[in-house]
Amino acid sequence: TLYLEIESLDIQQSTTPGNESLTMTMPGKVRNLEFLGLLKQEIRAVDLYANVSEVGATPAVEGGLHQFTLRATKGGRQ
Repeated sequence: TLYLEIESLDIQQSTTPGNESLTMTMPGKVRNLEFLGLLKQEIRAVDLYANVSEVGATPAVEGGLHQFTLRATKGGRQ
């Protein structure tokens, strides 16, 4: 069963000269971790977010859902 809930989308920009960056953070819940992997692939297809990573997908919690956070950063000192 497909279930995906995006709780928020946070985009932060740093305009510090020589260290410009853009970071996207997207926490949410998903029923199927395989679908989360497919979502990451689709986000990576956009050059700006090619380095998207999963931060802390949890074991299934209430209702069989996994909490997750996806984060991608472009620029900055990495």
